Amino acid sequence: STGSGSYKGIFRSTNSGIDFTLRSSTPNILGYPEDGSDAKDQTFYDLCIEVDPNNANVIVTGGINIWRSTDGGTTMVNETFWKDNVAAASEYVHADVHNLTYHPDNSNRVFACTDGGIGLSNNDGVDWSFPSADLHIMATYHADWYEPDLSILAVGAQDNGTNL
Repeated sequence: STGSGSYKGIFRSTNSGIDFTLRSSTPNILGYPEDGSDAKDQTFYDLCIEVDPNNANVIVTGGINIWRSTDGGTTMVNETFWKDNVAAASEYVHADVHNLTYHPDNSNRVFACTDGGIGLSNNDGVDWSFPSADLHIMATYHADWYEPDLSILAVGAQDNGTNL
């Protein structure tokens, strides 16, 4: 990110970080729409990239949505999109992706750690499922007891509303 709300690009180094070359600067893989057409980002909050340990040209990036490349970042394809209807969205993974990691067994399994739980891909980030949808995982920001009845706790969560 440029630090001022726009996407700068994906860069690659082939000499241990001494020099970097631009691989792509469009679409905006940090923004909200699934086509990358806006100029927004929230890199102050979520941004991650993971390279397939078996193929350096396969990269998966996360921010609001998950994007994938098979040519080292030259071409980026949107693989998930933040949607309200979890049941109807087969490619749903909760927004705000904070970390991506490949399973250590050298398979093509990738995990996405998000505000609302864990996303899972069994094919290098092409298809995604959200196996934690029933786990009620959330990033809690505030909680307080309801003083007239201490058996009630109100909890405010990032992107997951208020829960009692």
